[in-house]
Amino acid sequence: MLLDGAKALYVDILERIQGSLRPGSLVLADDARHCQEFVSRMRSDGGRYLSVPLADDLEISMRLS
Repeated sequence: MLLDGAKALYVDILERIQGSLRPGSLVLADDARHCQEFVSRMRSDGGRYLSVPLADDLEISMRLS
């Protein structure tokens, strides 16, 4: 999934689609540095995601479980 829109909605969008993401699914968030709540959640969501910055303005996260 590619998130590239209203940064304030990234967390809300993730909550809505999270049930559809299977292990191995990728979430790319453009300009993620503008939504620290999203980045913090992806990096500390109880081991459900592995999330790292791909570039200065792109966060890549993989669903683990």
